[in-house]
Amino acid sequence: MRKTADAAQGLARKGLALFESARYAEALRAFSKASSLEPGRCAWTLLSQAACHIALEAPLKALAALERHEHFHPGTSEKAVGALRGEARRQAVAARLMSPALAPGLHWKPGLRTSLRLQALVERATNIYAEIEYATVREGLREIGFVNLRPADPLVKRLERDGLSLRRLVRVKTYTGFAHHHVPAAEGDPNSWEHTVIGRDPRRLDEVHRLFQRGLDGPGHARLGVLLGFPPCCIAFFGRIWYDRQMWDPIFEAGLNTRGKRRGPVPGGAQVTVSGHPYCNTLLRYAGLRLASWLPCSLRCPETIARAQAWVDLGRRIDGRAVDSLLEVLALPLTWRCAGGEARVEAEGFFVNAASYCPPEVKVVRWSAG
Repeated sequence: MRKTADAAQGLARKGLALFESARYAEALRAFSKASSLEPGRCAWTLLSQAACHIALEAPLKALAALERHEHFHPGTSEKAVGALRGEARRQAVAARLMSPALAPGLHWKPGLRTSLRLQALVERATNIYAEIEYATVREGLREIGFVNLRPADPLVKRLERDGLSLRRLVRVKTYTGFAHHHVPAAEGDPNSWEHTVIGRDPRRLDEVHRLFQRGLDGPGHARLGVLLGFPPCCIAFFGRIWYDRQMWDPIFEAGLNTRGKRRGPVPGGAQVTVSGHPYCNTLLRYAGLRLASWLPCSLRCPETIARAQAWVDLGRRIDGRAVDSLLEVLALPLTWRCAGGEARVEAEGFFVNAASYCPPEVKVVRWSAG
């Protein structure tokens, strides 16, 4: 371990000397190798990578380095991060790699005569997923689930009525849309939730609490996946893509893993065209429109389809019309695009914007049901 740390520090010092000599490409190679040796410790090497990418006019790669810095070192070097992010975003907007502003949420497209039927479908479909997710724990389809509780949240009384227990894990900042990690919040912060595990067996809740106290590593995430009822293939995919490779919104990677996909180039990156199953469609999850609570390993994952069918059957007992609406929305043709920390999903009559992660290139998925 000590030799690895010394090697990382040596590479980082070499990179700094090269950076000061304006040899940005060579400096970047040194910084990248240093942070790969010790990704969780060398905070300033990630910031230096971002600076090199900006000097080389590669803004998406700069934003990706800043994203990794915030993942490993949340709340540190805030002034430097803000300055680097501002310049990277300016470059990305100038190069038309990202939009100047992106309001989160679902928006109906202006200037188009969107059918009232489509709007009614989306309205009915929006809230049923949360009800199904809760019911899977109540009915014993899963051992645990996660909820975010506000002060005096009425959900607490509902849990008591349903014979479920809760264990508060950590207070976190509220967010809209997508978040790949929770930002800790101070007690009493009005813009915060208590991230909470629920279930019927207190021993399982204690186990989850211990996992959070230790800090979630790869095996810890895998164990959570088992308790949450995720398919083994999707747990393994999550470990490889999300945890090991730090791809925190892996829709594109699931598309690449889908049988019959077609890959091709787009300006600044790549796209994949897939025919998938609505049960595996998590492209609209930023707006609460999904069936699987996990990230499927492919957009036609057989295990996801089998397990989600039980969720559909349960949902029909709650509100069959809402489930039918959700399935119809999930079967719509969609285009998902991720760049510079932003995701945008386009449908015929609406679009969804959300914060995402920062891949080093533009990623696009063209989805259809089939």
